[in-house]
Amino acid sequence: MLKLQNLRDYVPALHANARTPRHLLEAGLGHRQCAGVVALTNDNEVNLKIAITSKLLNPHVTVICRADSHDIEDNMASFGTDYIIDPFDTFAKYLSTALQTPGLYLLQRWLTEKPGTLLPDPVYPPPPTGTG
Repeated sequence: MLKLQNLRDYVPALHANARTPRHLLEAGLGHRQCAGVVALTNDNEVNLKIAITSKLLNPHVTVICRADSHDIEDNMASFGTDYIIDPFDTFAKYLSTALQTPGLYLLQRWLTEKPGTLLPDPVYPPPPTGTG
């Protein structure tokens, strides 16, 4: 897939099961220039195993993982995972910001959209109706 993407720079790749510690080492986890490991599978257990294995094999590497369970997040954190992203919590934060502070949400969108993207106008929630 990487060869078909016509990337500007060479991107090394290894097609293997990341749950196997040997494959993480073959991918370069132990190399002095390895700056980080990113585990973004849709399987919490796989991401947890990658996070734990990465920190045990190379405690200085930055580990970024996806988890959609607070128990898994706590387990990842206990092994020193540097960044844990919960897609549901992230969506909830964006939705809360959009509803409570639409201007701040719009600013965030303006700063993070891809260059050339048409930026949306602010959307304000309807005002609360009178109590009955």
